[in-house]
Amino acid sequence: MEPSPHRPHRLLRRLARVGLVRPRPDKPVDELDDGYFEWEQGTAAGVWEYYARFLPADQQGLLVIDVASGPGGRTLAHASKSEARFVALDQDRVALRSTLSKAGRENLNCLVADAYRLPFATGSVDVVLCENAMEHFDDPQAAVAEMSRVLKLGGLLLMVFPPWRAPYAGHLGYMTRWPWIHLLPAETLSSLLEAMVYEREGPSAWQRTRARGRAGLGSHLNRIPLQVLLDGIRQQPFELVGSYLVPEWGLGRILRFVPAFGEAFSSAVYLALRRSAAPSSSRWTLRTLQIQTLFHRKVRPDTAVTIGASAPRVPSS
Repeated sequence: MEPSPHRPHRLLRRLARVGLVRPRPDKPVDELDDGYFEWEQGTAAGVWEYYARFLPADQQGLLVIDVASGPGGRTLAHASKSEARFVALDQDRVALRSTLSKAGRENLNCLVADAYRLPFATGSVDVVLCENAMEHFDDPQAAVAEMSRVLKLGGLLLMVFPPWRAPYAGHLGYMTRWPWIHLLPAETLSSLLEAMVYEREGPSAWQRTRARGRAGLGSHLNRIPLQVLLDGIRQQPFELVGSYLVPEWGLGRILRFVPAFGEAFSSAVYLALRRSAAPSSSRWTLRTLQIQTLFHRKVRPDTAVTIGASAPRVPSS
């Protein structure tokens, strides 16, 4: 299906019109847009209460670092509910400037830092947060190894990420509402996204997109399946003490428990990992997460967190 040098193929344009999402002023996409920080704060509703079940009741003096925090809206939301000391870390200095300008809390500081070279001594951190970042790391196993290094024995790594086969894990909600579209072959997906750019923004924007090359469309994601991620994390000295599959849609409340396919009906995965002396001897699988979700439903994160998917909402059990 070769495109014309002047416009995408007619069939692709028709498909694009069906699945296209028009820009929404109430849903910021760029991290530096006005409103994104506040929107990000909203996605953290109820999450610290879930994390707190794994933490001591007295959190004063605990050092919590948020790795790859972005603008830090979620970091601020957590810091406002705890007496722990929080440090937001990101390699994007501009994004962290947004955190500093809007935080206004004594227990929240910011550092420009690389997730693979954290500026903390070995065994010096009580809690590491890693939210909506695992899918972006080129080498997530190396990032987790570095988080393990800085954690104290018995410390916690608390993370959340969209599993790759989740309906909207491609972070393309700004462009289309079609679920699982990111699972298409790369060439097909790029052609369809280019056609959507053509239909929404016109020929000039389409030509600019083509000139930049297709590699830029969705290339910020590592496309690593859930089980591969779990196996990589398990190589580090951690014990899995809690997990939760956030359902996508109403049917997802049931379908997330389907063996082998529950990942496809979950918008996000929460993991609570305790730093131990040695790696776990048992394998963690989707089934492990499903069982823990079933028994931890009364204390749970209560919002979908996948950026680019649906707006934050409170799912019922």
